[in-house]
Amino acid sequence: MRWALAVLLLGCQSIAGLNGAEPYPPDGSLDETAVDGAVDGDASVTCGATELRCGAVCADPATSSEHCGRCGNPCPSGVPCVGGTCQCPSGLSACSGSCVDTKTNNAHCGMCGKVCPAGATCTAGACVCPDGLTECGGACVDTKTTNAHCGMCGKSCGAGGDCVDSKCVCKSGFNDCGGICVDLTKDPLNCAACGTKCTTKFSGCTASVCGCGAGSTLCTDRCAATTDDSLACGGCTTACGPREHCDGTGKCLCRPGLTRCGANCVDTRADGLNCGSCGRVCSSGANDTCSGGSCTKNCTGGLFQCGRGCVDLQKDELNCGSCGRACTTGQMCVSGNCVAYTPAVGCATCPCALCEAYVPGSLCCPAPPGHKFAVCVTAAACPT
Repeated sequence: MRWALAVLLLGCQSIAGLNGAEPYPPDGSLDETAVDGAVDGDASVTCGATELRCGAVCADPATSSEHCGRCGNPCPSGVPCVGGTCQCPSGLSACSGSCVDTKTNNAHCGMCGKVCPAGATCTAGACVCPDGLTECGGACVDTKTTNAHCGMCGKSCGAGGDCVDSKCVCKSGFNDCGGICVDLTKDPLNCAACGTKCTTKFSGCTASVCGCGAGSTLCTDRCAATTDDSLACGGCTTACGPREHCDGTGKCLCRPGLTRCGANCVDTRADGLNCGSCGRVCSSGANDTCSGGSCTKNCTGGLFQCGRGCVDLQKDELNCGSCGRACTTGQMCVSGNCVAYTPAVGCATCPCALCEAYVPGSLCCPAPPGHKFAVCVTAAACPT
């Protein structure tokens, strides 16, 4: 019996470094009932030198998808255990808990979370539309006749024109400025004359004069929507906390999906100390993890375990891309990256030429619930 215990001890110490952890236990002694995941201390189960006894089964933590790196640490469905960590084979990427080929996957084309529009096919990491159509703003469109994408993606004829054979034909009262039909009395990018752009970011143009339009306030170098702007919520100098957002009425409230518990905004869907409601603790034991507001044992459905909660690393603003990586004020989580967003003052809907004009490289995304304006997001795709 002593010889068997010695072999088991050496086996535990030999795999302890899979994730950079100290040998278990630290003092070199072996208490089988203390092994993470042991449930009954069945001494009749004898494991190999490179295995751990996890409850009533022996598992190799270097390759076991149910006990990866340690007992009770399962990999998400479809993600194998390699060298004690959950990782995808070469050429595949982990997206929403599954290993996918971003070169051909329509739901993750070129990057996690980028969904090809209806009718398109992901080819070599790019969404390819049927012949005669072009992918623009998440849809396959005919650039010969589509007003919002006339001749090319993002080139809008505006309300004052019609797209005819890839060219904007202006209506009465509108001027052709570089192929776009505009009202020189109202267009902040062509205010009073073609090419005369208002210098203050998101400025309005009224009767051919630049100035902050209705619903916005001049804050240093930009016209801010103090009802929607988390960096200027209710006033130019009021920034919301990192777990808050400006709710559309000028008040800093918990971000969508978070709940105020005492002085903190928490995610009751994935907080082991506030699971489903404030103060509801998932006690230690088999069901000590919070998932979807319920205490459970393991994370499923493509969710990853961060602390005692199950989260989607692709869009969780408290765990964006990796556990504990929280987005700051004025940022949102898109495809596992914290990206900046700015209310597109003057645009209630997309597309919005002001985004590219005042926030180069940004994408116009729909207005968050309760907000007056669309948002300019510095990402390749809008949040889902």
